[in-house]
Amino acid sequence: VGYTFYSKFGRTWEVIENCGAGKYKIISEGIQVVRSSKEIKNGQILHPCDRNVYSRGYLGVGTHTYDSDPRRSDCWRAMFKRCYEEHGNYPTYEQTTVCEHWFNFQNFAEWYDINYQEGYDLDKDLKDVQGLKVYSEDTCCFLHPKLNKQLSQFYAAVPTKEGKRYRAKISFDGKTIELGRFYCWENALCIQIRTKFSAL
Repeated sequence: VGYTFYSKFGRTWEVIENCGAGKYKIISEGIQVVRSSKEIKNGQILHPCDRNVYSRGYLGVGTHTYDSDPRRSDCWRAMFKRCYEEHGNYPTYEQTTVCEHWFNFQNFAEWYDINYQEGYDLDKDLKDVQGLKVYSEDTCCFLHPKLNKQLSQFYAAVPTKEGKRYRAKISFDGKTIELGRFYCWENALCIQIRTKFSAL
């Protein structure tokens, strides 16, 4: 009791109680957990605020546990994998990010429990009319897999600059549909969004 040590995440912990059978109660920044002497010696102690998911995501302090719903935790972790995978396995997600609010698993879990529908996919593009390429409460929703696949055919085409204007177009069923040229990229994107809705 009174022994202090550093975890592998560089956080200071203190042993405050011997619980017997090789277990000890430890504390760091107000968070108390019971861990074995082996875990303490190895520094394998995870604080809820340690960013252990792609150096960004963390469990946070709250009522939601990581293991209580594997679909929810897998969905959360998959966002980080797509956006921050170091080996470039997801080239279409280049420059895509997860919002800071969702770094905290507690915040994502709360949104997930309200919005999730059985068998549906998490989509970040349908509501993203500004082309932000970010996973957030404002840009995400759950879509039926078939609808998500259909919409992905539209997402591939984004306004491209040609001279002083932006070319708006969509690709569908292997064909390119021209929508015109616009001076504002946002206007060109809005035309594409409207068109993809009407086409569906």
